[in-house]
Amino acid sequence: MAVKPFTVMNLGQAGLFEPKEMGYRDSLDIIKDESVKIQKSFVKIGWYLKHIRDDQMYTEGGYANIYECAADQLGYSQSTVSRFINICEKFSKDKDSPELDERYAGFDKSQMIEMLPLEQDQLEKVTPDMTVKQIRDIAKESKKKKTRNIDETNDMGEADLVGQMNIEEDFPEYLPDTSYSECIDSQVEGTGKETETISDMTHPKLPALKNIGQRKEWLGKYKEWGLWYRDENIDVNYYKFDFDDGSRLVVAEYPQRYQYWTGKREDEYQYHLLEKEKQGYDKKKYDEVYRHNPDSETYLVEFLKNIQKKER
Repeated sequence: MAVKPFTVMNLGQAGLFEPKEMGYRDSLDIIKDESVKIQKSFVKIGWYLKHIRDDQMYTEGGYANIYECAADQLGYSQSTVSRFINICEKFSKDKDSPELDERYAGFDKSQMIEMLPLEQDQLEKVTPDMTVKQIRDIAKESKKKKTRNIDETNDMGEADLVGQMNIEEDFPEYLPDTSYSECIDSQVEGTGKETETISDMTHPKLPALKNIGQRKEWLGKYKEWGLWYRDENIDVNYYKFDFDDGSRLVVAEYPQRYQYWTGKREDEYQYHLLEKEKQGYDKKKYDEVYRHNPDSETYLVEFLKNIQKKER
């Protein structure tokens, strides 16, 4: 049976009305209502993904983590999964619900997209009657203040990464033409690349690792630390683990890179240890900072052994 094409003539049969008859204002109201429905869908999807992850339900399908499950079953990239979950945790009731928090019910889709990178104190300044530009200005002002704070931290510019969430890559059909995200200084690269903070997470204590095998196994499970942030420009994910002595282990993951010899696509990763009080060749101690040269697994295994000796 041929499918009847959708035209203005059969709008009424679909429960819709011709925009010319509705008028300018009513048409805008309908768009706003539909935009809120989209955001509610984001929240609901994020909630289900969050609980499949938290309750490890993905193991029922034989998957190692939520990212493998979502990629195979839903076609979602790792960053898409993280974004859905973050939307739920930011805009749902009690930060863990399939329902949109009533505080955000008055905002349309474009406003809420601009609100994603805002901190809680910034969100309290935003009202439904604000334009997208006004909301964006709040984010810009905060970014300027945080950038100044980074400059004042120390000569090396070492401070927590300031980032913005971005859903443009995965949901372009829902976004306005202009992007809300802007280039900012990054602690990791230090080159002003556009990056995206995924979450601020508190890592658990380092588990007791009794031998080389356990230390290597722990290093290989870096994804369990949770995604720290993602650089959309070069398709790289970053994970981190903070040690009690102030050292930080950063894992740069290059998803599904083509392997020249095997012809397969696999995740590649490199370890970067930002070690405190590291001893140089001249026996002088210094605090290591991020650099592109990776650290070997052998060195990291020894580091883990020594750091746990200090904790005893």
